[in-house]
Amino acid sequence: MKQLKGYNCDNVRQMEREALDRYKNMNEDALVDALLDNVRKSKADGTYSASALRDFAQMMSPHLSEDKRERLSNLIRLINTDV
Repeated sequence: MKQLKGYNCDNVRQMEREALDRYKNMNEDALVDALLDNVRKSKADGTYSASALRDFAQMMSPHLSEDKRERLSNLIRLINTDV
């Protein structure tokens, strides 16, 4: 995931729109699979950042229901216990 440092608000909004467009038609299982695949790849190549994943979740949070926010939070907690 790209770092947000140095991005202006318009760039962040564009990244948010691109992420929403990429994932909006996926069901929850497909989203979890995509997240875990990205985490595996970034851990393997040494680019994994727990804080970047947390930032991404915070960026997406307003678009999720409370239940989905809680599930994402639990999933991230599980991912980060394996770091």
